[in-house]
Amino acid sequence: MNADERRPMTLHDQLLAAEQKAAALPARAHAAPEWCVFATRAGCCSKKYECRRLAGIVRVVPQVECNPNCPRAVPSLKIGAVITAFNEGDEVRATVESLLGSVRGDRTEVRVVLVDDGSTDGSCDGFGEDDGRVVVVHHEEPQGIGRSRNEGAARALELGANVVTFHDAHMRFDAPPDWPHAWGPLEHLARRALQDDAIVCSGTRGLKEGSNRSWVCDLFYNSTDGLQAKWRHVGGRQQPTEEWPESPCMMGAGYVLSADTLRKLSGATGALWEDTAGRWGFSEQALSVKAFLMRIPVRFSRDVWLPHLYRDKNPVPAAGTEHWKNVAVSMRRLLGPEVFDDRFQAFCEARLGADGLAEVLAGVEGGEPAWRRDPLDVFEMLCGKRAVPGREHPELAALAEALYGEGTAEDAEGAENGRERQRTAMEGNERQDTTTEGNERQEAA
Repeated sequence: MNADERRPMTLHDQLLAAEQKAAALPARAHAAPEWCVFATRAGCCSKKYECRRLAGIVRVVPQVECNPNCPRAVPSLKIGAVITAFNEGDEVRATVESLLGSVRGDRTEVRVVLVDDGSTDGSCDGFGEDDGRVVVVHHEEPQGIGRSRNEGAARALELGANVVTFHDAHMRFDAPPDWPHAWGPLEHLARRALQDDAIVCSGTRGLKEGSNRSWVCDLFYNSTDGLQAKWRHVGGRQQPTEEWPESPCMMGAGYVLSADTLRKLSGATGALWEDTAGRWGFSEQALSVKAFLMRIPVRFSRDVWLPHLYRDKNPVPAAGTEHWKNVAVSMRRLLGPEVFDDRFQAFCEARLGADGLAEVLAGVEGGEPAWRRDPLDVFEMLCGKRAVPGREHPELAALAEALYGEGTAEDAEGAENGRERQRTAMEGNERQDTTTEGNERQEAA
């Protein structure tokens, strides 16, 4: 026995031998399975030896039995990345180049759909001339974020995307130095979206070094925002543990959906994004409500934190008015006239005026489509809490009965008492939450 035969096999040698074994396996009569080299202890696999530095026991398995993190365990990714821009200056090019440069997988194809929403600074000029991966849609006049995203999504599907993502034009997508995967952060989100009928979101942090990290976003009913989104900031005892936790609301402009999920959400109301009445505001809240009503979860990634430029001033003129236009239209359409009249009409009228609100709502339908949840679920959302099995929630039941049931005089009195308790609770939430950093970030994004 020579020295080479006595030497223990390294992991690299094991991988090489395993690939040779896989190549020699006979094809089945009906189909030849794809074989993966799997390092069982390392929990990853590859045909290019990414596992060579990890301690693992190598074996060969059919692709269908492989670890979910295998680069070949999902179909090829065809990502349609929708980026909306309005007078973003140099940030547009930095964002597009960062996104395209972040792709690592050899089974990933990315097309960027850049929607120039009436920019006057020339920031979107020249794209697509020297790179066929970028398609530009120009608006002569600003149409707003919701309409721009809907148009971009339709274009991405036309280009054959099986995953569609949505981003602002002031973000970065590069993998951090300790990134553990053979694919990039955006691909990580896209892989999950293909495996799960969900809206998949990244965490967020500012572009500046040392900025706070935020992930998972709560949603509160109040008179200041209609539905207020509030980040959970990471730090101290608030540390992310679960890999893909559910969230009440999406936020952060790193949103990823499979083409199937996108079509399902769009088919319910005729469009994916509901914020089409005003130029800005309430995008994430409205889509999160629609997903909630359709039982499509919103999930955040524990491991992906996309840097985002948070500004001190909103560049959209009269942003507050635009926000409330979107609140009015989306809540009337999604929740129906009864819930809208009881929970949102007074707030919208105070911001838009009676005539302005009537103009915004002209032609907006609010029926009872089959995809809606039970009314009690809606009130659980609006009241900021969930019903606990086996525990009575009289205020929720009273509200639902008052708006959806025939009701009696006693029911009506109980409903009013429930409303009063809820108003008191919500006023407390408003005092606590109206100046939060999460709200400031939402206004500045």
